[in-house]
Parts: sequence; C-alpha cells; structure tokens
Amino acid sequence: MWISLRWYPVLLLLYSGGIAAVAARKYENLRALMHAELPDPARPRVEISLIRGIVDCLGDAWELFERIPGHERQYAPLSEYLFKRFQRPSASQRGYGHVWRKVRAQILKRDPICMLCRSAMSAQCDHIRSKRDGGDDSPTNLRGVCRRCHDARTGRQGRRAR
Repeated sequence: MWISLRWYPVLLLLYSGGIAAVAARKYENLRALMHAELPDPARPRVEISLIRGIVDCLGDAWELFERIPGHERQYAPLSEYLFKRFQRPSASQRGYGHVWRKVRAQILKRDPICMLCRSAMSAQCDHIRSKRDGGDDSPTNLRGVCRRCHDARTGRQGRRAR
C-alpha cells in the first residue's frame, strides 16, 4: 500500500497546479502538467504521462481505501481521512498538557539564562535525556535553553534517530 501512496503527494500537487493554471487561464500550463512524461516503473525504457502513472498506482490502493469506515457511503473523503490519519498528535496527546506547562514555567524561572550557551535568555525547556531515550519530565532532567540552542540540539537528535 505504501508504494501506491507515494503518489498521493504528487496527486495533490497536480491538483493544486491544475487549479492554479485554470484560475490564471494558463491552459497551456494545465496541458503541460497532464502530459509531463516520466519513466514507467513497470517497464524499463518506456515513458508514460504523469497522470497515467498516478492513476495506475493509486488504482492498486483504492481497494484499501474502500475499507475505511464510512467510505462505502462516501462519508469519508480520501484527503480528509489521510489528513486525520497522518496529522501530528496535539501537544496534550504527546504528553505536554497542563502539568507540563506548569513544570516548564518552573524550569524557565529556575534557569532564566540558557544553560548551554550562557548568553541568551531561556525560552525553551529542554530534556537533558530525551523522552525517546528514556528521560522523564522531572526537574533534574530539564533545563532552560534559548531557541537557537534548542533548535540545534533537537535537530541533532532528529538526525541521530534516523
């Protein structure tokens, strides 16, 4: 299914590009979008139109979408279902609710200056040992850091996790 869904973002871009072309009355752009050539994944050295590639691959996934509750009565549009399915959980759902906000305020009051660079005001509450690595929300595992240091640190952690 995931191989078929790789075309979904392309389909959305094609859709929005088509709307933009029609709105601007640039019908030649619309034709260019529809007839853009790409290699056929099933047959080497054969090119197919972009729209044909999308239709062929999404056709395989259509059966799976028909299993979505409510889809049989057309109550769940695909884009709405996928948006909800892949949407990032809320802060509360990720463990950053009311209790976290209180703890965060305490840490920022305790550490008004960034504990990493020691030159900027703390704006973020950083886990010394990340939750992913088994850290918790106890004050001994938290420190106040500036946005720049926090962004640099979380960026490194994201690359390391991949």
